[in-house]
Order: sequence, then structure tokens, then C-alpha cells
Amino acid sequence: MAIRCVIAFLFLLAGLLLAVPCLAQPQAPDAEDSLGAPPQYAAMAQNIDRLLKEGKFAEALAICEQQYALAADDEARALFLRGKAEVLKVERSVKCIDVFKEVIARYPATKQASFARLGLGETYAWMGLIVGKPNEYFTLALPLLDQFVRENSTSPHCAKALWGMGMIYDRLKDAASALAVYEKASSSYATQSMAPACLERVVALRQQLGQWDQAITSARRYIQLYPDREESAAMQVSIGMSCVSKGDLAGAVLEFDRVPLLFPAASDQCAQAMLQKALVYKSMSQAGVAAQILKELLTAYPNEHAATLAKRTLEGLPAQ
Repeated sequence: MAIRCVIAFLFLLAGLLLAVPCLAQPQAPDAEDSLGAPPQYAAMAQNIDRLLKEGKFAEALAICEQQYALAADDEARALFLRGKAEVLKVERSVKCIDVFKEVIARYPATKQASFARLGLGETYAWMGLIVGKPNEYFTLALPLLDQFVRENSTSPHCAKALWGMGMIYDRLKDAASALAVYEKASSSYATQSMAPACLERVVALRQQLGQWDQAITSARRYIQLYPDREESAAMQVSIGMSCVSKGDLAGAVLEFDRVPLLFPAASDQCAQAMLQKALVYKSMSQAGVAAQILKELLTAYPNEHAATLAKRTLEGLPAQ
């Protein structure tokens, strides 16, 4: 019972790592998973996906077990055995580990064995976050996730697998390895669901490593690829921050000015850009300009968090 509770917390809390998107709480497999099913079983696999999304775990598990018993070939058997593992994974049961292993051991030549490696690798990654033996579980997870990507270079799940690897390297404080896998995910699989999160980590790691020009290039790429995502406004702010860090204050002001022009609806980031712009002018001993910008911020965005900081900053400036 204790282990089961740990697994439940593991899935729930994994998203807290690094305060960035990460391997999410377990969900029903995407419809994309059904692409791994032989054509004659595609509809059945999609039905299992639907039941998982609806939370009908017992019904989904019963179908998997029934179809496994009736399956006429190894690919189909592997499919429904893996389906059972996915149901157990969504239920947060530690039993999913043994079932994933069974798929790999019994049906090593099938496509489902490769997908089982992905599921097993993700499970080990989650366990490494919470159970208390990160080195042990991360060591088990990394080769499984890497093998999945190598075996399925065109799979719609490669970015997810690479994200899992990057998350592990982040936790191990191996910035170079994390950057390499995040770069691969964001460049080779830019249209996949986890690619934007991977590119966000590329920007953050470039900044962490003091690679300001590369961070700016990656942030611009993010905005170009995903202009409608909320995070794009924050990426524009990050460009200005990178300019500040490398000493290009004039360039920083220009980049901060671009935030309300490009993302007028992102009021939080517009306010943040104005605050940072004011701080740039303050650092250049232009207190009057800084004060004017801060007053404009308080008028335009009085309810944003940046307004609180702006008020404190304004109070600390010399009287004009």
C-alpha cells in the first residue's frame, strides 16, 4: 500500500521539477498511440484510448485482457499486453513495470516492445523524482528512452522521450547533456507537442551557461515557430534580458519595446518589459526616464505583479 501511495504522489508531483513543464501526471495515451496497432486492431486500440480518457479503467483493462487471449499473432498480443501496462500506468499502479517488461521480454521483435520501452522509461523517470533513488532509476530510464528514439526516429512521441531524458539530465545537473537532447527535440521534432517546452529549456540553459547570443537566437526561433503560444511574449522579454546580461543596454531597450508591439494581449509580460526597461535606464543613471516609465506602467498595468515591483522601485528613486 505504501509503495502504491508513493507512485500516486510521484505522478502528481513530477510536474514541480524545475518549475517548468515536464513529464505530466499520467494520462490516457494520445490517439497517436493507436498508430502502433495493426490495421485490423486500430479501432479497438482507439476505443481503449477513449475509455482511458473517460476514466473507465476496469473496462479498458478487461478489453485488453480479453483481446490478448484472443489475439492470433505476436504483434496483436504485444499490442494488448502493452495496453494493459498503459492502463495500469494511468491507474498509478506499480504493476505496470512488470507488464511493460513482459512485453519487451516476450515480444522483442514487435513495434509494441519499443513503445513498452518508452512507457517503462517514463515510469522509471517519475520514480527517480520521488522515490528517493534518483541515480538508480534515472540510470534505468535513460537507455530505454534513448533506444526508443533511435528505433522510432519518425514517431510522434520522440520529443516526449527526449524531454524525459532532458528532465533527467536537468535533475542530475548535467547542463551539457540536457542541452543536447532538448536541442535535438526542438530542432528535429518541432511540430510535436513537447517541442515548445524543450525549446524553452534550450533558452533557459543557454542563459544559465552565459551563452547570451545563442539564447537570443533560440528565443527568436521560439517566437517564429510558436507565435500564438503564451510563452512567446516571455521569450521576447528574455531576449531583452539576455541583451542586458551581455551589456547591450541599447539593444535591450529596443527588445523590451517590442513586447507590447508584438504581444499587446500579454499584459503581464508587457508590464514586465516596462519594468525591465525602467531598470535599464536606472542603471544608466537616467532616473527621470526610469521614473516616467514606471509611472506609465502603474497606469497601464496596475494589477500586474510587475506593478508592485514598479511602485517599490519608483519610491526608491531620487525625487524628480
